[in-house]
Amino acid sequence: TTVHWHGIDVPLNMDGVPGLSQEPVQPGADFMYEFTATNPGTRWYHSHVDGAAQLELGLYGPMIVEPRDGEPVAYDREFTYMLDERALDFTPAVALGNAQVRFREAGNGRGGALQYDFFLMNGKAGDAIAPLRIAPGERVRIRVINAGSLPHAIHLHGMSFLVIATDGNPVPATAQFRKDTVLVGPAERVDLEVEGTNPGVWMFHCHLL
Repeated sequence: TTVHWHGIDVPLNMDGVPGLSQEPVQPGADFMYEFTATNPGTRWYHSHVDGAAQLELGLYGPMIVEPRDGEPVAYDREFTYMLDERALDFTPAVALGNAQVRFREAGNGRGGALQYDFFLMNGKAGDAIAPLRIAPGERVRIRVINAGSLPHAIHLHGMSFLVIATDGNPVPATAQFRKDTVLVGPAERVDLEVEGTNPGVWMFHCHLL
């Protein structure tokens, strides 16, 4: 495998593009990535070899680069959510190339197109997702990273939010806008500022049903 970075300026030989910037790291071997994180913001990384399989199996994660001089706005707490999809047809045997997915309408090298069964937040779905708790008066930052293959319209009930950063880069205060739904495309990131102004139990979910 290799590791590729989104939003991080790295030397070419650290960029993780197989066959271009480095050769894939073979099973049992190792490779050390070294670079200076010069781009504060919400970033992420993922495998860049056989992405259809390795990302489906969870080889990705967030990378939060904090400003050396601190954030311009103080938040009481921060939350990070990675969005993804899960296809039950994608078994270990399919990942290893020893079986094919059941649906065969389109080719993806493993016999067909994946039909997703779950939308995930941090690898969990439905009631398994931990509640996002905000105390009255708190101001929090929510970082949303779409590691999946589908766009997700993230919607908050009961309150609105400010979009304060896109793809890890700050949105100027004069250009920030208040919404209750934001579309996050594959590989995109958004940072949301939410204030606990309306006590209650509210949903925070993808609006694509």
